[in-house]
Amino acid sequence: MYGHLDGDLTLPRASAMLNELAETAVRAEGNLVLPRCPIEWKRALPVWGRERGDSWLMRQVKDKMDPHCVFNPGRFAAGI
Repeated sequence: MYGHLDGDLTLPRASAMLNELAETAVRAEGNLVLPRCPIEWKRALPVWGRERGDSWLMRQVKDKMDPHCVFNPGRFAAGI
């Protein structure tokens, strides 16, 4: 499901909304990803959703593909 919000949304309100929506998604065995938001919000919001039980696998793939962590460090799920 994709959504879009227009208007004046503050960071605290966006955070509260994402928390509520993420809880709903996780209960349905899904996750919530935020594909676009203001750049300054990306460090404060869980843009890749909640960490899942397979983050160890994503970390291993990242370590193999980018052993020196030069490609977008910290900008993927679980801070990978």
